[in-house]
Amino acid sequence: MYNIRHILRLHTQHQTTSEIVMQTGIPRSVLKKCREEFNESGLSFEEINELSDIDLAELFTKPEEPPISETMQILLNLFPSIDKELRRRGVTRKLLWEEYRKKYPDGVSRQEFNKHFCKWKRRIVPIMHNGAHRLELKGESMRKKNLVETEKIKSKGTPKMLLQVDKD
Repeated sequence: MYNIRHILRLHTQHQTTSEIVMQTGIPRSVLKKCREEFNESGLSFEEINELSDIDLAELFTKPEEPPISETMQILLNLFPSIDKELRRRGVTRKLLWEEYRKKYPDGVSRQEFNKHFCKWKRRIVPIMHNGAHRLELKGESMRKKNLVETEKIKSKGTPKMLLQVDKD
């Protein structure tokens, strides 16, 4: 909280952005957000300086994201089964969206359906980095312990990687 107080003190002393960045070492974007939140609060520096660290942190932290709507929660719960269905031949997202809309007429549009599905899918799909020879699982805290062996499958000529993975 010292940094915020220091930044605001310099701001109220009419220091330039460059001078504040040089003195505090914070990025300009952080300084801009600090100034905006200070101006939006309508409080003077003296009033902010008297606040406790907890109250100051509450003033300068982002509010929690609004709760997920019931429609969105239903959709998110359907995504694992939608993902499984998409693996079948002839099944498309458009077809699954049409089935979803029949079951939930007040559901999301096709564009929103696709956007949220892609966002959900990116969080759980493993991604192979060929140059780095490692496996990442987005959205989960995973640590790679040992790269045990890399071997070529002779018939297809593709690398096969065996990993031991520790969950954090």
